[in-house]
Amino acid sequence: MSKKPICIIDCAVKEKSLDSYEWIKNNYNHPFDYHVPSMEGMTSLRESDAARAYIIFGSDSSVNDRLPWQVALADFMKSQCQNRIPVMGICFGHQLMADAFGGKVETSKVKRSSELKNTFLGHREIKILKDSFGFKAGESYKVFKAHSQEVTLISDEIIHLGTSDECLYDVLTHRELPYLGLQGHPEAHMEFVTRELAGLLSEREISETIAGGEKIINNFIQFVLKNH
Repeated sequence: MSKKPICIIDCAVKEKSLDSYEWIKNNYNHPFDYHVPSMEGMTSLRESDAARAYIIFGSDSSVNDRLPWQVALADFMKSQCQNRIPVMGICFGHQLMADAFGGKVETSKVKRSSELKNTFLGHREIKILKDSFGFKAGESYKVFKAHSQEVTLISDEIIHLGTSDECLYDVLTHRELPYLGLQGHPEAHMEFVTRELAGLLSEREISETIAGGEKIINNFIQFVLKNH
């Protein structure tokens, strides 16, 4: 079995998502690496050992800001994916890669309330449309949500893998390359709920949604371990 690390890329601009990284790392008997290009630049990522796969976390920044670190990260990750290294994009990471592959990211046009405006907070259920990355058509998963932008247009090379009542392009994959993107937050655990979603969900909703996210992360990692 390859001992190349699975690389976690944290795109935080305020507070690092170390809790999510630690949860993933501690649940798999495999080496993991961690980089924060949004705060620390791209040098460590570029100079690190070759990765077995990449998981790109979310960010409070917008893909449309075209910040230098965002542009550099998008170019780097697209190149890695084109080299057949699996990439999973979460929330901002999902938007970053959809944009890199020729799609479009915009502020959500669905307003949830006058207070929240275009922001989605809480959890939702996504429905899988096709078989891919260990997912089966017709399956559904609960995921946490914390976003105000979403992918609104995809290129011909991208496949629409999952959807929800709130977000059309909730899950994406690539026709030829090992890429998986999700608008929700399958990596999220209690620290994320406390930080981002305090008071919005019941204990049962939190528990069920954490379980759904764990299944999604596991699908991707098992795909990597079996195929790469």
